[in-house]
Amino acid sequence: MCGKRMAYVYKAKVKKNGSHYQCIWGKVARPHGNSGVVHAKFKSNLPPRSMGAKVRVFISLTCNSESFADASGIRNL
Repeated sequence: MCGKRMAYVYKAKVKKNGSHYQCIWGKVARPHGNSGVVHAKFKSNLPPRSMGAKVRVFISLTCNSESFADASGIRNL
């Protein structure tokens, strides 16, 4: 599970790329306990309202450049 990409998707006030939804990308750093909780590192710091919120974990994405070509539609959330 370590190294998998994850996204915190939120609704913004200002439209960007024609959508109010934006995301902050991150990676799973390491597990924390036995119940599925993980430590994660995001590209930019998460806002305080994200504490306790859900994030989307993309199981199928890897660090290969071939996989990012398939996931190009996901980045425009």
